[in-house]
Amino acid sequence: MLDNQDSEVIRATLVTPSDNQMSKNKDLMRRSFKNILIFLISMTIAIVIVIFSQNEKLFIFNFTNNYLSDDSELLLIRIIMVGIVLSSIIYNLWFMTKYWQRKQASEVEQTATYNLFKKRFDRLDLLTVVPIFLAVITFASGFIFSTAIVEQQSMQPSYYPGDRVIIYYFFETYTNNDVVIVDDGTQLLIKRIKGIPGDHLVVDATGVFINEVLIDDYVPIGFIPFDGIIPEGKYFIMGDNSTNSIDSRITGFFDENRLLGKVIYPKK
Repeated sequence: MLDNQDSEVIRATLVTPSDNQMSKNKDLMRRSFKNILIFLISMTIAIVIVIFSQNEKLFIFNFTNNYLSDDSELLLIRIIMVGIVLSSIIYNLWFMTKYWQRKQASEVEQTATYNLFKKRFDRLDLLTVVPIFLAVITFASGFIFSTAIVEQQSMQPSYYPGDRVIIYYFFETYTNNDVVIVDDGTQLLIKRIKGIPGDHLVVDATGVFINEVLIDDYVPIGFIPFDGIIPEGKYFIMGDNSTNSIDSRITGFFDENRLLGKVIYPKK
């Protein structure tokens, strides 16, 4: 059954519809069904990605952990996004009920309420971009890009606390001088790769040498001496602010699976 507003329109305009009116109405119903499908598919994709990406530490819609990407600005964006999405879901569900009611009505009743339903469809058409946008953003953040706020001083003067960076982690490969986000087990750090698998590394009291080239003459108290080839799957990382950085000189090599992605902007 149609609602009261629809019924009033029908009583006021109940006439035999023309072929053109019926054709326009069928087209509107077809487009409405298409938009409902787009909404359901896009929203399902977004929700599935959000659920299965909660363990991804750089996922911007990670609601279970606090990591580098958790700052007040991003929190505000999340709140706004959630509000828009909830509004879109409520309207789409309401529209689906109206579509179903209209589907059960006769062609005469459908044609009589064409203009009213067209207005409702136009609003839906505008809101259709929301789940599509959400699906794209969640996919990109879950598998390709993310953003983070620098919190440490260990990468000065390249990066300062408060700097925002964009991180790429889709089939990434790492090489020397890449700036990367690493997981030390308790927090996420921004560091620079100084040695990759196969490089000859020497760490002693005189400094750090990669392939017999001195890259830094400072070694902190408690450094781990090393003289040999960096093993496969291991990386030697340091902070640009080497006198104020806890890195591989003290903690040892980082496994590749602890490198979460590399900073692509700003690239310094």
